[in-house]
Amino acid sequence: MRDLLNILDLMESKGLANRKPGDVFKGDNGKAEMYFRHIQFWPAGGGELDQEDLVKAKDDVEDKLNTSIHWLNYMPNRGGFGIATFDLPDGGVQMYGRYFQRIKPIDSENQWPNDSIPGFKLSTKAAAKTKAGMTPQDILTDQNGLDASGVIDQIAAKFGDSHPLTQVAEAVNNGQQFPISVDAPEGMSFTAFRDYFCELLHPIALQRGTFKGNAAEAEELFLGDCGYACCDINYGGSKTEGLSDSILIAEDGRKVKVSSKGAGGAEASVKNLLDSVEELQGTGSELIKKHKETIEILESVKKAGQKVAPVSLGVRFGIISSADAFLVADLNEMVYKGVLTHENILDSDYLSDNLKKLYEERGVRNPSKVNPFFHILAAIAHKVAEHVNNETDFSKAASEILNNAALVQVYTRATEENGKWTITAFDTVYPSTAVTGVLFSAQKGYYSTDIKGNFTFKILKGGASPKAYEDPPQDDIGAEVNQPKEKSDIKAAPKQSTIKTDKTTLGRAKR
Repeated sequence: MRDLLNILDLMESKGLANRKPGDVFKGDNGKAEMYFRHIQFWPAGGGELDQEDLVKAKDDVEDKLNTSIHWLNYMPNRGGFGIATFDLPDGGVQMYGRYFQRIKPIDSENQWPNDSIPGFKLSTKAAAKTKAGMTPQDILTDQNGLDASGVIDQIAAKFGDSHPLTQVAEAVNNGQQFPISVDAPEGMSFTAFRDYFCELLHPIALQRGTFKGNAAEAEELFLGDCGYACCDINYGGSKTEGLSDSILIAEDGRKVKVSSKGAGGAEASVKNLLDSVEELQGTGSELIKKHKETIEILESVKKAGQKVAPVSLGVRFGIISSADAFLVADLNEMVYKGVLTHENILDSDYLSDNLKKLYEERGVRNPSKVNPFFHILAAIAHKVAEHVNNETDFSKAASEILNNAALVQVYTRATEENGKWTITAFDTVYPSTAVTGVLFSAQKGYYSTDIKGNFTFKILKGGASPKAYEDPPQDDIGAEVNQPKEKSDIKAAPKQSTIKTDKTTLGRAKR
């Protein structure tokens, strides 16, 4: 993931793309943060694509990036697009896309306002820790399949053989016992060293055995005779699962994830959570039996897929009836044929009283953009997420599964004193306490205008408050979320024509 992202060159343009790497965007809640990385425009060099080629270019880019892109406006009949990439505090990535009627040859003429990112505003206060250039992605050009020497070589290539950061890395690699002290590098941030740079050193310390705590228990349980020492070190790719900062992978595929000290929320997929369930199989863990219901929910999401999962879970939790489920399934075709629209569906007899209530409760700001099938599916999906988070023990159970799977937590104990930086210990914890909550979320997948993916799971680390990561109220998501706040250079899509049809034509028996 990061290897591909790092080859996307920084494009200078007005507004967003005039930002420098590390510029801080703060959440409206005052707590969440993300950090600008770069922007890229398509087609490269300017111009416009017809809609068929535009769709193909968009699909190709999304396939290559292998992550969800939050689109801020609607696709024009002809045009191009830009993608802005932000880093999250836990090492994750957030991408936003914006369509333009035409990409101009000079990138600086493609106007993308700073205030167009929903829920975030540019913070003019510099983030010294983020801009210090000490994150793994700042230092490493090769991030996966490394041995310890390969990590040290890249640190030396970045800073120089005699630099204090290279010296401390070599000391850890040589198995030197803590405390390890080096001269504080001039002009560098101690907190960036402690919180970011030492992420590089944690898997090396595990391999050398120079750690405190009980990481050896995870080593024996998940790696057996192989142990940490025979594993490759990986810092990229799988980090997008939102759980780890590095992963030690043995030749036979067995692995242990390493979570460095940190807090916040990150996105994970159902596969990420089921992988942790798989890791616990055969270890003698009683958690598989204890959390059978939670595992069934995860398996249901995976098996049903993005269109069926909300309906299946909606029936399971009593949000809709089985008869309602059939109505929802048939609605997709009714909308596709133009028989039912947002303007006429509530006047028809198609929806049951329960579905009509769900449909009306989900507010929208731009009715002309609403697709009734996506709208009711989104209404059900968000109710499902609310039920799972509030009425089940899913969060606690999923947290326990993740912490007891192949996940070791590492804390850096370090001091800054008398011109010296000193690492006093790398403390390890297994079972981990890193994951403090897991929120079931429909926010990234289900809108009143489209389906952009299945349910996701927000992994809360380090005691992060669930309130900061809960889905926003329903009238703040859906169709209106794709509407840019500022005046767009893309003309608004025409309103759907209302189909005037006798109610008996549209009517379905309420089930």
